Amino acid sequence: MEVFSDQRKTVIWLVSLLLEAVVGTILLAVGPHTALVIVVLFLSFVLFYHLLIPLLYRVVVER
Repeated sequence: MEVFSDQRKTVIWLVSLLLEAVVGTILLAVGPHTALVIVVLFLSFVLFYHLLIPLLYRVVVER
């Protein structure tokens, strides 16, 4: 069970980073307001990592 837990955390972390790259690219393309981009990236990473991706992981993988 511990191996699965580590695998789950790794998948969640990697998917969150991938989504962060997409969000960051979109924000920088819209306008380079550095401080705002950093704050939005941090908040969206927290949202992805702690809420959205674990929920999707549970729905898709643990079914």
